Amino acid sequence: MKNVPEIAAVKDTLESANEALELLADMDSWSLINDEDDIATFSQGSDVNFIVRAEMLVDCAIFPILSLFSEIDLVPSWVELLKMLE
Repeated sequence: MKNVPEIAAVKDTLESANEALELLADMDSWSLINDEDDIATFSQGSDVNFIVRAEMLVDCAIFPILSLFSEIDLVPSWVELLKMLE
């Protein structure tokens, strides 16, 4: 079972999800960048990583939002800082 690619992919995904949950749970390590129009943006970084977190309330179904976030090629269109880097 160790050499089954599908199982390895699921394990990798679960490890990534656990890392993300740990990062999101530790609010003390985040720096507030901006808080306007009911959207709070935070960042966290080190020599290797730069992570952005945004919080807001959205009054719509969750699936259109998840669809947007799953389109990684569209990230520069909704993260202003990345537009400047293109």
